[in-house]
Amino acid sequence: MILKNLIYILQSENYDFKRFLRFAYSRLDWWRLEKRKKIVWTPKARLINIVSVMIFSLLVAYFLVKYGSLGALIILLMILFLPFLIGFSLIIIKPLDIILKARKIKKAKSILESKRPIVIGITGSYGKTSAKEILNSILAEKFKVLKTPENVNTDIGIANFIIKEKEKLRTSDIFIVEMGAYQIGDIAKICEMVGPDYSILTGINESHLERFGSLENIVNGKFELPERTKKISFVNFDDENIKN
Repeated sequence: MILKNLIYILQSENYDFKRFLRFAYSRLDWWRLEKRKKIVWTPKARLINIVSVMIFSLLVAYFLVKYGSLGALIILLMILFLPFLIGFSLIIIKPLDIILKARKIKKAKSILESKRPIVIGITGSYGKTSAKEILNSILAEKFKVLKTPENVNTDIGIANFIIKEKEKLRTSDIFIVEMGAYQIGDIAKICEMVGPDYSILTGINESHLERFGSLENIVNGKFELPERTKKISFVNFDDENIKN
């Protein structure tokens, strides 16, 4: 249960180990943290869980055999260092994760290219989901529309959705893609995969400033979508950060 909740925190922090570590040691009640959302057992999360359980089991066996009853005390102390064990597991699976991720993104791109719907990308510091739902309601009056579900806005999340819904995509006229970002380059990767024909930039503020590092980086990161839009990008000129 503790490992599960730690992996949930890691996933919530987008597998950023430094942020995960800081959060884990600021909230030691790990077993209560799976509140807002539930863990999504992706292949990556399962791999981290399997590797972590294997390493922990080996350590438990080693300390019990070598130190006996004292080993049990050492095992209890080990619980304090479980976040580092999760981080070690993350490092171990990283090469395989990179390979599998690249394959999925390539497959998703191929699916989109085989039956090319009109792709509309939506990003911004706020209002992405609302804009997506409103646009979907309007366009669905005349077209067959498929949209990414709530909270699916990363490259691998979108790739998984495309692969899962490939049959629906083949009969859709329009595909609306919500795009999130935690650093410069995130949206560019998504654009490379889906190739947006049209796009909407809702607005820019200091959301995720601690990850981007500066407002300038946020602006540059969000503008990766308009810059990579094939036809027309609609941007919100009521937003000063966009207008500037």
